[in-house]
Amino acid sequence: MLRILFSAYVWLLIVLITLFYAPLFLLIWLLTVPFDRKLILLHYFSNMWGSSFTVLVPGWKVEIIGKEKLNRKKTKIVVANHQSQIW
Repeated sequence: MLRILFSAYVWLLIVLITLFYAPLFLLIWLLTVPFDRKLILLHYFSNMWGSSFTVLVPGWKVEIIGKEKLNRKKTKIVVANHQSQIW
């Protein structure tokens, strides 16, 4: 029963946060697309949208290992490893 309530909470949070951010995404896109062809500002705002879930959902932990070893001038491949079905 607790898993069902937690799942309902997470889905409700996803819907509410997305409904809140969607008009802002559209506004940022409309205002910046003429001079920001790579949509960098929208990308940063999207990161904020995704990060809000890890902040607001209890029990979700993000761990970044080796970030200090990254060279900002080289291309990278980022792989997310998650254990969403393990309790």
